[in-house]
Amino acid sequence: TSVKSGLMIIDQHKAHVRILFDTYLEQIRNRKGVSQRVLFPEVMELSASEAAALPSVREDIEALGFEISELGSQSYAIQGVPSEIENSNPAELIRGMIHKSLETGSDVKSDIQESIALSLATMTAIPHGRVLTSEEMLLVVSQLFASKTPSYTPDGQVIVSVITDKEIEKKMG
Repeated sequence: TSVKSGLMIIDQHKAHVRILFDTYLEQIRNRKGVSQRVLFPEVMELSASEAAALPSVREDIEALGFEISELGSQSYAIQGVPSEIENSNPAELIRGMIHKSLETGSDVKSDIQESIALSLATMTAIPHGRVLTSEEMLLVVSQLFASKTPSYTPDGQVIVSVITDKEIEKKMG
């Protein structure tokens, strides 16, 4: 989009990660994730290390809106998923969040919560290269600029770049 000083370029995937991260983190912290019950619960088999790590992150995963029940011998039934998640593999998402918490090795609650929120946001954000409608673009831009930190993803990647008129003139010769 054009701005006073030049041309603003927004990475839609990174922008959506920022938006979702803010939403998910707030849901975890306020325990406000909205769960949608599934008609046919998916059975998820965890490895021994995944099953051992689940209790430390389960409360936060459930705060996002996942409903998990233990079936025994490292098997779990996923009976509900966050209402915002469309066409995603819930077992893969949960496993991804468990692995992220194992990788970061965080014991600090806020670090684990941020790690889980970022992990889910990254896995569920608009994929790179997907063409958005004008309405979707406007929504992403307005939600992005409602964020406290619209210029960077939670892990520090640049979302918004501005190419100044002078830089454009220089390139055009």
